[in-house]
Amino acid sequence: MSFLETVERARTFLERHRRVSLRALRREFDLDPETLAELSDELVQVQHVAVLEGDVLVWTGEGPSSPERDPRAYTPSTLPRRSSPRGPPSRASASRSPSSSPT
Repeated sequence: MSFLETVERARTFLERHRRVSLRALRREFDLDPETLAELSDELVQVQHVAVLEGDVLVWTGEGPSSPERDPRAYTPSTLPRRSSPRGPPSRASASRSPSSSPT
């Protein structure tokens, strides 16, 4: 099994269990200490889906593919800003508002 396949399996395992000790990961996936450190670095520093609390990996699920991520966080600040995508409302649409309808 390749390293990235192991990362994917460990990521799924961590997501399911939420908190997993490094020792448990080492035993579950039969990892040597160097590979365990690389796996931990991948999940914490590269994918940003876990944090390391001592010898425990804790799932945060805040990776780049997370759907709740705010687009302003990755939109370049050099793009021009628009005040309104549609511009000001027209008089015709303002005259059709419920408050101006006859009674």
